[in-house]
Amino acid sequence: MFTIVVGEEERYEEYARRLVKYLETHWKGPLRIYSYTQPQQLLRIKDADCYLLGENFVSGIRRNEELSVLFTQSDIRNREIVIADGEQEGCFCRYHAPKELLRMICERMPTVQREDIGGNLTEGMSSCRITGIISPVFDPELRSIATTYMESGDLYLGMEDMNDFDEQRGDMGDLCYFIHLKDEEIVLRIRELAEEVQELFFVESPDAYFDLLELEEEEYQWFFDRLRQERAYPEVYVGIGCGVLGRGEILKMFDRLLFIDSREKPYQHAFCSHLEKAIQAGVLIFNGAIERRYREDILHESL
Repeated sequence: MFTIVVGEEERYEEYARRLVKYLETHWKGPLRIYSYTQPQQLLRIKDADCYLLGENFVSGIRRNEELSVLFTQSDIRNREIVIADGEQEGCFCRYHAPKELLRMICERMPTVQREDIGGNLTEGMSSCRITGIISPVFDPELRSIATTYMESGDLYLGMEDMNDFDEQRGDMGDLCYFIHLKDEEIVLRIRELAEEVQELFFVESPDAYFDLLELEEEEYQWFFDRLRQERAYPEVYVGIGCGVLGRGEILKMFDRLLFIDSREKPYQHAFCSHLEKAIQAGVLIFNGAIERRYREDILHESL
């Protein structure tokens, strides 16, 4: 029986809940998981195989004399993976897909067998990540917001409610035709339709979202699976409008969601809150990482 302790402070309690659910779903071997929000609760379990601890939770351990001694004088540090808010060497970023955490556990814990977490998961770790960017209202700046996250070679797919560009090479409506056919050259079709700007690639939204609703769930699943398998793009960002969001099943196909909130638009802020609650309640199925950012901050940082 492999034992994992998840330690996250209370403000990340919902993230810890989703992480536990993901591990329970994808771990193939015998598994026991304990989840705590207070560092002193770790004294209940002193010999877990793996500790997944938020960075603020770790700070709490250091402030507790008994826990500090326990972690210093044992090999617990060798079984510890710190969950950080951002990119840090040796840590797991909470906004990354949780399958990356499975890879880290497999690499660091000698008692873990590849079959315990499923060979297919570990073999696919280097596949591209699919990130959905959600704005509850049409936002002509959504592509610009996505660009602040994108790095060289990344792809942006527009699945917004409408298109704000007068001229374009092609759009997602055209790509939907090839997805419906399950065209084996789908990556080539993307390259034919995409606009390249400073080593970034963009396929714009259709004139209206109705084209996007013509595809079935299974066809979208095939498409995103092919993007992961082909690895033609390091990361794919998908701009999502309310029209597509109405088909809630599409969210489970993404590894990460970025909610674009707003301080200036109360209804946008309220929608993001309702959407997050719907995911937490299981109304919408999504088990990956969620990040919520204010559009004003993102656009200001990009200037």
